[in-house]
Amino acid sequence: MTEPAIRHEVHFGRVVRCIEVESTLSYHPDVVEAAVIGKPDPVLEEKVHAFI
Repeated sequence: MTEPAIRHEVHFGRVVRCIEVESTLSYHPDVVEAAVIGKPDPVLEEKVHAFI
């Protein structure tokens, strides 16, 4: 895992950690591996991007 567990985003007033999104994606039977990062966004400051 290259993304620190403390990394997080604020999405609709809720803090979303990248590790939470990765964990949720990994439960899907068709997902072999997932990586989630925060990328800069001019409106939201950062957006979550997933690589599956």
